[in-house]
Amino acid sequence: LHRRRHSFPTRRSSDLKFANAQILGKEWSESAIEGAPCYTELPYVFSSLFSTATTVTQIMDSAIPTGGYTWTFPIATNAADNPKTFTLEQGSSVRAHRVANAIISELQMEFSRDEVTFSGAAIGKSVEDGITLSGTPTMLPQVMVRPTDMSVYIDTTSAGLGTTKMLRALSGSIKVSDRFGPLFVVDAAQPSFVATMETKPKAELELMMEADTQGMAPLVTMRAGTTSFIRI
Repeated sequence: LHRRRHSFPTRRSSDLKFANAQILGKEWSESAIEGAPCYTELPYVFSSLFSTATTVTQIMDSAIPTGGYTWTFPIATNAADNPKTFTLEQGSSVRAHRVANAIISELQMEFSRDEVTFSGAAIGKSVEDGITLSGTPTMLPQVMVRPTDMSVYIDTTSAGLGTTKMLRALSGSIKVSDRFGPLFVVDAAQPSFVATMETKPKAELELMMEADTQGMAPLVTMRAGTTSFIRI
């Protein structure tokens, strides 16, 4: 879903009560993301939200069906990342729209034994109306992330990550927001922003666990200021 966004500073003559002029300053678009995550689609999402995948390694594990891969999406701590941008199209042969340079700026995934869902937002350049849709796009196979696929691990070292499974994890949520923002410049030749830039991101993780010995252990590490490594 594309939503048009505009910046319209208003002007009012001194002898009038109400503003009598609006001047277009900035124009961009926002797209809502909502649905059920698919293994075949998440690489596109993470390549935009985090950074372009650097390695794609086939999983050589007899317990995992053939065709499984590990994707690595590194985020630099003190350098610019290399995220992917997309062109989004919506509509039919009667009327269609296009948004260029769309980038995912926010994503939240929620999981429990009932369902796994995700939602978020993307920003893009101003909407192009009355476009001709791209012909014969390829539909990705829908390989859903199922609640029965999920497990939660919390360990004290990165090397040992994946050792200690949380046996009474009930639900959780991961959210990354404020990842990117638009860069507008004073240039009459530019109808929208010229680039996206990284902003100060927010990252949040919530876990609900049974209040047993294992479930209460993170309280101790929190009070001690100890770093934990988590895999979902």
